Amino acid sequence: MLPVVTEQIRLVLEQSLIDDEGGWKKQMVHRLKGENPEINSILLDLAQKSSDPKSVILAGYLIYDALEQAQKEEET
Repeated sequence: MLPVVTEQIRLVLEQSLIDDEGGWKKQMVHRLKGENPEINSILLDLAQKSSDPKSVILAGYLIYDALEQAQKEEET
């Protein structure tokens, strides 16, 4: 079962994007390539087939980060 993404996690992610969207995206690109290259490949394939590839990538990164944070929160 997937971990529950709390409102606090959502708010922190939204603020990260507001503060430095470009830096956040760069960090996520490097993180995802290292941690889970298959998810990165899926996102790139979907983005190439989309009329709005940047939104597809951003959404994928946001969901990945949110789920990762939620999992860490549940483990503590």
